[in-house]
Amino acid sequence: MSLTFKQKLQNLIFPLGSIQKIRSGYLKGFKIRLSENSLWSPLIGKWEPAMQKIMVNVVKPGDVVYDLGANNGLHGLLMAGLVLPEGKVFNFEPFEGNIEEIVENFSLNNIGNYINVQAAVFDKEGTETFDISNHHKQGAIVREDQKNGATITVPVTSLDAFIEKGNPGPAFIKIDIEGAEGPALFGFSKNIERFNPLMVIELHNPEQDRLVGSFLKQHGYTAYRFDAFANLEFTLVKDLTKGYPAADGIWGSVFCLPPGKNLSDFNFSK
Repeated sequence: MSLTFKQKLQNLIFPLGSIQKIRSGYLKGFKIRLSENSLWSPLIGKWEPAMQKIMVNVVKPGDVVYDLGANNGLHGLLMAGLVLPEGKVFNFEPFEGNIEEIVENFSLNNIGNYINVQAAVFDKEGTETFDISNHHKQGAIVREDQKNGATITVPVTSLDAFIEKGNPGPAFIKIDIEGAEGPALFGFSKNIERFNPLMVIELHNPEQDRLVGSFLKQHGYTAYRFDAFANLEFTLVKDLTKGYPAADGIWGSVFCLPPGKNLSDFNFSK
């Protein structure tokens, strides 16, 4: 990995691979091993702070939460602390190296109310091709005709299949899976109205924008766009049929509310 001059300075003070305590933000006081996945932003509370603010204000003790695209577990770590003592976090993550980071980061903070699911979430069970040409610990499901670099085969599951095996359904879902958001949601079609979870979704391209919008509209959801890296401000998505760059369409980071829930039901003061 090539580091910028600023990152080289940061690496001298807080070396990648070292265990550090987070200095500020919602994870203040938690310990993590610094890795190339997140670099140094978590140490000063800069790891998607607006998304974390949503989690802190809507995830409750006892909730079951799903983290789709758990990466090294930072969001899951926050949510695990929020759902204690009876709740549980399910980390869906296909890369073994990331699973190892999750296990260590949770262990460093003596948190055990989680289960790792080593699979990508899609609209079926089986295996799929994953493109890892840009980063060996990050990637995206690709079709055969989309391959343009290094790929691996990873296990995939659908949320419906996961729940129908007897696993508890979610009260909250975070989805950040690099362009497979639509298939992941359509693989939840049988059970979404049973659980009606709150959801935060990171959208990655206009095709997925429209697929996700179609799914949300079909199931009576309302969506609000926000900037995950800025102060938390919501913009109502007025037209779920339009993707980027439509000003009134669905794209970017979105907070999704099921039927019967309104933004005014939540106090985002924390």
